[in-house]
Amino acid sequence: MYLDFYQMAQEPFHITPDPRYLFLSPSHKEALASIIYGIEKRKGFISIIGEVGVGKTTILRSYLEDRANQARQKTIYIFNTKTSFESLLKTICIELDIHFDADDVSETVNKLYKTLINEYTHERNVVLILDEAQNVPVETLEHLRMLSNLETSTDKLIQVVLIGQPELQSILDRTDLRQLKQRIAIKSCIFPLNRQESIAYIRHRLEKVSKTDDPVFTDKAMKLIVDEANGIPRIINILCDNALIAGFGYQKRPVTTSIVKEVIADYAGKKRSLSFKWWSATASLALLFSAITLIYPYCGRFLSSGKDSYRADIVFNHLPAPADSLTPLHENPAPGPISAPSSVPVVTGPEDTSGDQTETSGNTRDPIQKEDPAAAAPAADQKAGQDNTLDHSAQSPEEKGDLPRANENSTAVEGTHPLFAKSEDTIRFVQKGENVSRIIRDRYGFSDARLIDAVKRCNPHIRDINIILAGERILLPPSDSMECFPGSGSEDN
Repeated sequence: MYLDFYQMAQEPFHITPDPRYLFLSPSHKEALASIIYGIEKRKGFISIIGEVGVGKTTILRSYLEDRANQARQKTIYIFNTKTSFESLLKTICIELDIHFDADDVSETVNKLYKTLINEYTHERNVVLILDEAQNVPVETLEHLRMLSNLETSTDKLIQVVLIGQPELQSILDRTDLRQLKQRIAIKSCIFPLNRQESIAYIRHRLEKVSKTDDPVFTDKAMKLIVDEANGIPRIINILCDNALIAGFGYQKRPVTTSIVKEVIADYAGKKRSLSFKWWSATASLALLFSAITLIYPYCGRFLSSGKDSYRADIVFNHLPAPADSLTPLHENPAPGPISAPSSVPVVTGPEDTSGDQTETSGNTRDPIQKEDPAAAAPAADQKAGQDNTLDHSAQSPEEKGDLPRANENSTAVEGTHPLFAKSEDTIRFVQKGENVSRIIRDRYGFSDARLIDAVKRCNPHIRDINIILAGERILLPPSDSMECFPGSGSEDN
């Protein structure tokens, strides 16, 4: 699949024990040397023990391939070792052309002895290899000891190689198998590769098939594979092969760490995609929250500028209608308009009064009304008292006594709701550790539920009075217009 993309002659990471890709670490060299020495010197029993996937079978196949054409050695390879001694003896006899009598095992062993003597006379060696020997039944191992008695005064007539996992050592340590354990002349162990050997193993296999010198894996990607495999060549082969397939799918050359991480997650059975989605969502929310925190203190500029379309009077006309409205209720409210100033002053910049004033409905709870061009008047004419475009026949709510009048020190403009009075102290930026109640006490000298509710209606973005952020912008009604709020502490209430 990926051979042409990575310029390879063959797939280098098969999990089959291919002797062409044999990599000899120090322990692999020792194991191979033990097999060669034990067989050639006719030592009898030889044991090779190693963890799953370390390359025991590859070592064995490499040895057998080198001696495939040797006429002086007869090899009997048993891969299905979970068998009885009678079945094992029958297989040996079939390989050596000996008639097997199932009813008389002793006579069959005598025939085997004569055949082995004949092979020894002609300088031929007979080798019995039991792969996955940890699966051999204990009873079969006990009877297998009888074959070690087939010997001359100097040499063993048959060489038995036991290759198995660490469980084989535990079996040989049994008390009832102590005689067999004593007859094992050559013992060797194959250990997992260390970090340097694992990297050398990957490069060794790539060099066998690569047509170019271009790197196939980045150094970091290769280290990730090595760390995950823990020195087991079979796991290294699986991870590398899957990484090459994924790299080909992504058209990445060389294979990067991100691809290897994906392969490792799939190999380990982790829910990589779900974790990645949660991580991405968390990061996005954190970024959004940071952006809001940074730009929120400056949002007041848009409300305070008359040149912007989002004017304070329009925004506050759309506050939700609470149980206690800021505007006193009246059965027949006057049709006269209550005009709002063109801007809400902020302490962060100069006041801009260039915006046009808009005639709005006297009921601040109504939705946005379309402006009537005939009802609009220039701000200069309104300040000069030339409000001939307004309906003078209707009395304002204040003139009819529906609204409490501001005291003498009030800074509110006549005909304007006190919330929109021009005052330098109208805008307050939250300091660290403050809450709404504390800000109200600092501003007005007292705090109660009605006043807190009034401030909340002026600041609809506040959902919880106990949770406000440092730097947040708070709109506060002028202190000299607090008598407009029922229950705010005024003697008129």
